[in-house]
Amino acid sequence: MGKDFRDGFRSYVRTEVPANNRKGRRVVYVYHGQMYHFAMTAHAFRALKAELFVLSLIWAAVQVGVLCLPVPSNGTNLVTIPAFLALAAAAYVVYNALSFLTTKQDAPAWEYHAVNRALSGGTVVAMGLLAVALALHIGSQLFLVRVFVPLELVAMGGYLLCGTLAFWMRRQWRKVQVTSYHIDERAQAAPHKAS
Repeated sequence: MGKDFRDGFRSYVRTEVPANNRKGRRVVYVYHGQMYHFAMTAHAFRALKAELFVLSLIWAAVQVGVLCLPVPSNGTNLVTIPAFLALAAAAYVVYNALSFLTTKQDAPAWEYHAVNRALSGGTVVAMGLLAVALALHIGSQLFLVRVFVPLELVAMGGYLLCGTLAFWMRRQWRKVQVTSYHIDERAQAAPHKAS
């Protein structure tokens, strides 16, 4: 995200526009570069942003809850390492879903790509890690621990729920229609009004 963020700021151009102040002008920074437009109504766009953010928060909360359960398999590194890596992927998705909450319907390229990377790639990585954690959890339960604690089913169900939430988020994101266009200095619309 760092390179996209840095390159995104390079795409802003300092422009002076007329204003009703002592100097008679003010400085605004205007974006000149690739823009992405989410092709949906404003209400549907707000609903999508809220849905993705709430799903990511639920996912992270369930993941933390599963890792805090007092079960024998949570004490083995075999299970906890992929589970903690999946939690890191969940944190990455939550951060970018929070960033997406502040995104306008016309988003700069760097902002769109950061969110797209998290909701497309981050969820796939998390689903893979959660599948590995679930498989290792079942394997450790059968071959290493050999003690059945009923809470182990809750932990397995938690991993399954987290994977389902990640899958649903990716599915919702993949249904979004996005168009792109380019803004440059020559094709800029009317000057900004002073405020």
